[in-house]
Amino acid sequence: MSFGQKLRIRKSHFSLLSGLVFVAVFWIGYRSIPDRYYKNRDDALITFSAARNLVEHGVVGVNSSGGRVEAYSTPAQFLLFYAFYAAARVPYETFAQWQTFVCAFLLGFFFIKFFRADYLWGLIFSFVSAVLCLHDPSFLEWHGSGMENPIVHVLFLVSIYLLYKMFLERRISYGSAFFLFAASIARIESIYYIGPLLVLFAFYWRRKEKNLKGAKLAAVVFGL
Repeated sequence: MSFGQKLRIRKSHFSLLSGLVFVAVFWIGYRSIPDRYYKNRDDALITFSAARNLVEHGVVGVNSSGGRVEAYSTPAQFLLFYAFYAAARVPYETFAQWQTFVCAFLLGFFFIKFFRADYLWGLIFSFVSAVLCLHDPSFLEWHGSGMENPIVHVLFLVSIYLLYKMFLERRISYGSAFFLFAASIARIESIYYIGPLLVLFAFYWRRKEKNLKGAKLAAVVFGL
């Protein structure tokens, strides 16, 4: 096995460790907070009910006898829970709990990837960042609320990382459009955050690389 292959394996291990650091720190945080402070928020239950109603009755709404109503403000979470409930009838409590910790893991997994030059320092900063999140009650409680917040956190971080990665590698990945689009529907107003990033990226790419590939990427996301 070449040194480069060993290095890639080691970096993948650092990403896993970083994800586990976030999970461990968040788990400690939630054990110290009474469930009633953050679990089963109303908006989450409405979103889950709308998705479940679509599976069971073929109508987007909050109950079988009600009219059609777009009873959610997070298309991404709606679609995600719809897929899990349709495939395995996953209870919303189980989905919310897994969403909290899977997204915590993914935050750490992608956070360390910004430290391409030194993953050891990245792991240290991952721990520090997780602890800072732990000491922000607003962040921690919303992240565990069952609402779309953890999905927003992860998709926004992944979007920034993908744009950063394309900057460094000087190569456009049109497959990134799927994740950028997912981030733009994490909430119904998310495009107001992702859109300006794409526009800035397109202008920067045109200035530095002298081509319109950045604009094409933005066009694909806006098209979606």
